[in-house]
Amino acid sequence: EKYDLIMELFFFFYQYLEETVIPTLTSKDELINIVRFCRGFAEYVTLCGTTRSKLINSMYPNCEKNSREIECERPLFAEMKAIIIRGQKKGQIDLCLNPDEVTDMLIVMLRGYCFDWARRGGSYDLVEKTVTFAEFFVKNLKPNPLGLYGLSTH
Repeated sequence: EKYDLIMELFFFFYQYLEETVIPTLTSKDELINIVRFCRGFAEYVTLCGTTRSKLINSMYPNCEKNSREIECERPLFAEMKAIIIRGQKKGQIDLCLNPDEVTDMLIVMLRGYCFDWARRGGSYDLVEKTVTFAEFFVKNLKPNPLGLYGLSTH
């Protein structure tokens, strides 16, 4: 069944995440860990190929009514959110940012790049594009004395 196949793909991804990606998140700078996490995600998708990428990045593993809440508890979201919270505690990520929203933005970006890469038949370097965007994105997570959007609140 399609659902069983999707669940199996997610199981392999979570195993890869735990065994290969999470051990690389050793920097004291959590912004670097976000980029490493994104790189690991893209590397896994590249290993899986375009067909599996379309499945992984277009489906939630649970089709129930509360699947969004369930998905937020899964390793992909939970680990990224933990990195963001650590970064906020260390003063590396702006406290005005909601960790759930930042996590969601990053995961949507990752899935979007991976799905686009698959849709285009793997015609570009997914890891390079993902890392470039992640590096751009994390620059905007840093605390800004002028306020969240760079505008003075005074």
